[in-house]
Order: sequence, then C-alpha cells, then structure tokens
Amino acid sequence: MRILVGVLSALLVLGLAASVEAARGGGGGRGGVKAALKPLVGTVVSVDGTNVKISKKGKAGEAAQDVVVETDANTVITVDGVAAKLTDLQPGMSVKVTPSTGKATKIEATSKKAGAGGRNKNK
Repeated sequence: MRILVGVLSALLVLGLAASVEAARGGGGGRGGVKAALKPLVGTVVSVDGTNVKISKKGKAGEAAQDVVVETDANTVITVDGVAAKLTDLQPGMSVKVTPSTGKATKIEATSKKAGAGGRNKNK
C-alpha cells in the first residue's frame, strides 16, 4: 500500500510540473525556452516610469509594432557599453532587451552618436 501511495504521489508531482510548464508556454520541447532567450531588438519610443516602449522590428513584409517592456531595480542597463539608468534611454536609440518576454533583466542601448561603428570611446 505504501508503494502505491508513493508511486501515485510521484505521478501527481510530475503531472503538476508538466501543467506548469505548459502554462508558461513551454510546450513539449524547448522552443518556448529558446524564444524567451532570444533578445527583443528594436528602437526606443518612450520611457514611462519603469516601462520602456520599444518599436519592435517586424519580419520581412510586416510592420513594426510597439511593445511595452517592464523593468525593475535589478534590470542592468547600458548605453554604448557604459552603465546607465532607465532615464538615459532616449527615443530613437537602438536597443536589445533580454529576455524578449517578461521583465527585462538586461537592456543594451546604442546611442545615435555611437552609430554603426559601435561604442563611442572618445567620451
């Protein structure tokens, strides 16, 4: 009887874990995990409190769409490779936000001044 209860308990735990993963969008494979790890790339539209509105680049033939990204005190923000604050983000800056969904843990911005050449080392 104890063995049966142990087996049923283990099955219950596995079932609950699978339902939690499915609710998170994990599906059956790792596609949901890989999608979340891929950064969100776009352009800053505005900063409002702890949120950043980003114009997300669309796929070929699709229009760009605005996405609101939540941040918190643990979000690491850099501008041109230098530590920055949320208020340093300006409209028009190119950004890469990680992860692409949920609260941002990292926002890497590039100012217009740095251009395509990367970090502006003459600051």
